[in-house]
Amino acid sequence: MGSQSTKTEQPTPTPLVIAIDVGSYASGCALLYYTDYEKNRLNPHIYVNKEWGGDHGMESSKTQTALLIKEKNNPTNDLFGQKAIKTYSDYHHAQHKRWRFFQRFKMQLLNQQRSIDFATQLEDSDGRHLPAIIVFSRFIKSIKDYVLKRVTSSGSVVDVKRIKWVITVPAIWPDRAKSLMRLAAQKSDIPGANVVIAIEPECAAIHAIRSVSAGTHHSKTTPSFASPGSVFMIVDMGGGTVDILLLEVINELHRMKQVQAPVGGPWGGNYVDDLFFEILKKVVGEDVFSKFQAENPTEFLDLQREFEYEKRTVKHSTEPEPEPFSLKIPGGLLHLWTDSKKQRITEIVRNITVLGGNLDWNASRLVFPPEIMWGIFKKATDETIKCIKKYIKQAGSIKIKAILVVGGFSCSGYVIPALEEKLSYLHIPIYASEWDGDGDLAVLKGAALFGHDEHSIVSRKLAYTYGLSCIKTFDISTHSQQHTFEHEGKTLANAVFQKIVTRGQIVKSNQWIDANVYYPNDGADKITIYVHASSEDNPIHVTEESCWCVGMFEVDCSSSSQNIREREVRVSMQFGGTEIAVKAQHIASGKCTESKLLLP
Repeated sequence: MGSQSTKTEQPTPTPLVIAIDVGSYASGCALLYYTDYEKNRLNPHIYVNKEWGGDHGMESSKTQTALLIKEKNNPTNDLFGQKAIKTYSDYHHAQHKRWRFFQRFKMQLLNQQRSIDFATQLEDSDGRHLPAIIVFSRFIKSIKDYVLKRVTSSGSVVDVKRIKWVITVPAIWPDRAKSLMRLAAQKSDIPGANVVIAIEPECAAIHAIRSVSAGTHHSKTTPSFASPGSVFMIVDMGGGTVDILLLEVINELHRMKQVQAPVGGPWGGNYVDDLFFEILKKVVGEDVFSKFQAENPTEFLDLQREFEYEKRTVKHSTEPEPEPFSLKIPGGLLHLWTDSKKQRITEIVRNITVLGGNLDWNASRLVFPPEIMWGIFKKATDETIKCIKKYIKQAGSIKIKAILVVGGFSCSGYVIPALEEKLSYLHIPIYASEWDGDGDLAVLKGAALFGHDEHSIVSRKLAYTYGLSCIKTFDISTHSQQHTFEHEGKTLANAVFQKIVTRGQIVKSNQWIDANVYYPNDGADKITIYVHASSEDNPIHVTEESCWCVGMFEVDCSSSSQNIREREVRVSMQFGGTEIAVKAQHIASGKCTESKLLLP
């Protein structure tokens, strides 16, 4: 697997870190100046933008993840967040059919997993498609330009070229998705050297651990997981994904290491939305609901926002005096529904039962018995609970001092009681969204802190085996016959998986591992090298079912020398950071270049 080396570098402090949390439902940004960070590293003043507001006073610190592209080739006219939704709603039926409206598009990347590339498409509200790289870059650019305008208007004097931009991603996102987010940030006019990709549950842990140490937490009891040697679990329940990660505090400087590779799944708040709207479609009829969406896009958006607000009022089944769940039905949907049945709404509802419960109608609101919503929330939380139990079982005898639950979905009145009820047998205290009273901002604030200290997580545990595709001398006992070929009288094997690191291996965040030495062909200025991953420990060929290509990089081999030894290039790779990094060094000249993994 090659030799390993670790080098500790002291980065030059950046004057300002701006963190952007692109969420599945809502997004936000936070600013942390180095002067404030240096004054109080435990509890510095982190500025969270709260100016974009939200419906019903909700999500005032975030804006909905929505993008309205008015002109395909002119990003300056793009609108984002609440303004995009309002503008699209107001003018959709006018002359603006050329507009492209995207909402909650982040989860489309997770669904495509290992196939993400430059051609990956995202679907807009009208079923049309644009490349994901365009949608994400335009969204990031909209937030970036908005924030920079606010920074300059406040009178702050900052060298824009020295701002570090931290973009958050779920822990369970594939490597290709991380590469796409980096590229999207760069296409939004942020220099590549200024872009940092941060892992969401790690950021939440960084914020929580410092909050506890500083005594600014809002827990009823004082948590005891911040001391060195303590192991705790972070459960980040966002709009799209749930990320679960086990970390250990290793010193008084609040450095942490991964104890296990992160796990999770698509069980966030949107999962509840999807389950509910599937029921609603069956109640009113699939054809009626489809027609409503097509003819009344504004009212459909209103219905989504209404449900997002109302679902937070759902309490757990153990709460006394449970109340039914009601949702205001838009006029357009009501008209289509009653017209299809040729009955009054009260007569229609009287004859409907859902999951054994009777519906009701009251003052333009469709009323569901609490059992229906409990069933929906139970499906979502049961997936998370099942994953937590399996994760803890894999941890074996490791003593877990606490479970920290953060993220917007954790703010639901149902979620925390459900976790406490099903996990009580573990006797592990569960701390809910209590950090600074803003559990849904833990990721955002932690990302700002991470930007000033990228080695807060000193080591990570690999979820996959990584290696390079290469050619080797054919070994009949190992290699597949279908990959053999003849060259200069020798039998060689193609597409061989040259392993560099193995899944489950612990790698330090600043650790470089020798990968290979290359001797470029005569006249070749570049070598393109492809990196592959596998869910197995020892794959033989990169074409196996367990393997997939995660990205590529180009090595500059240009040299005036024709001596093959003087053109020799040694390649090292870094797997312990938030992204895979590559370093290529000319042996003769000592010239060294570094880069992040690129989309294949």
